[in-house]
Amino acid sequence: MEQPTYSRRELLKIAGIGALGLGFSRLEGIAEAATKSENQDVQALSIANHILRTIDSTKAGLSTYGYRRVYEQYSNAIKSAREYSQEKDWETSKEYKGLELIALKERADILFDKVGANIIIPGESISIKDMPVIKANHPLNNIYVGNNLFKALEDYETMLKILRESEKKGLPDYVGKSILGEYGKLPSVESVYRKMSQTIKMLMENAPKKYHAPLNNKMKVIDKELQKLNKGQVNAKVLV
Repeated sequence: MEQPTYSRRELLKIAGIGALGLGFSRLEGIAEAATKSENQDVQALSIANHILRTIDSTKAGLSTYGYRRVYEQYSNAIKSAREYSQEKDWETSKEYKGLELIALKERADILFDKVGANIIIPGESISIKDMPVIKANHPLNNIYVGNNLFKALEDYETMLKILRESEKKGLPDYVGKSILGEYGKLPSVESVYRKMSQTIKMLMENAPKKYHAPLNNKMKVIDKELQKLNKGQVNAKVLV
């Protein structure tokens, strides 16, 4: 399908001229970056800008309910990136895969270390490999943060799956760099494993004891994978 072309005015509209936290000058810069390339994917532009607006919104002091809104905004970006990536060939879809990774990372990081109370709606399902499906059952703003951490762990596992599946085809180092800047740098497999390890350690302090055994098993697998990665890095240095 032929990619449509857009005027500066149309690109500003797509980017979200009324967005919270974005001034006109930044949006002008986004439009200018987009119009420099005839092959600019406008949907990717829109998702990248959506992620940037959400990142900007977290810089302000937020209540727990404010973080729930942030969580939902990242969820929207993840859903859109995932849907568009399924419609494209690999050369185009890898940009969307990258945007999905960035949104997953930002959402997981919020769940891991920014929120001091529950922001997972009761009844929401959390699916983690080799563990029973978890149904959130604590009200919003409850002091229990275990559901946040379980959801973060689910996100980190999804990121790891995308990275592993993309190893042979390759992903760019950055996505949406004209908009996201350094926020567009894709995570490494090692960094995701380390985040998973940190999350499990936090869960061991917050989650019910019935989850401790499967979490310990998961930690053993992660430790082995990190050892392999570190060994590979050492061998690479020796070869150099």
